[in-house]
Amino acid sequence: MNARASAQAVMDIEDQTDEQINEQLSEYACGLDDSREVDSHFGAGAAADEPRHGVQHNLRQDEQSENKARRWMWGFLIALGALQIYYVQEMLAALFLFTLAFAVFAVIALAFYAANRASQASLAKVEPVARVAARAGRRTFGFIEYLSKKPFRHPHSETGQ
Repeated sequence: MNARASAQAVMDIEDQTDEQINEQLSEYACGLDDSREVDSHFGAGAAADEPRHGVQHNLRQDEQSENKARRWMWGFLIALGALQIYYVQEMLAALFLFTLAFAVFAVIALAFYAANRASQASLAKVEPVARVAARAGRRTFGFIEYLSKKPFRHPHSETGQ
């Protein structure tokens, strides 16, 4: 109910402002028409009219920006009033907790992703070295096997006594 009353107050203020703006613009336009008549009577060119249109345009922009600022202010005040409602506080607390949980899971997933990428990069760099080491290991194993099959003494040698 509080929000409805605030919204109605905003609409009333906007209506008053629009009426005041229309009144000021009509007064300004009447003055502009009079100055055009004087300019045409004394032979002023069309270039003299352009700054007046710019002034009128700037006046409208200033009033529109003032209306926007007023709307934002009332919206902020309504939101501030809504924050005082227990249900809204409860929903914001739940939103905060779910956001916190999501952030924790996102950090964990990011850590797993970074570890996976780092392991892939390290394996890519180590693979050529591992191939060379494996080839050398196979050759060494073959040489040790060859040595194990070879007798330590010659078949016709004498034993030392």
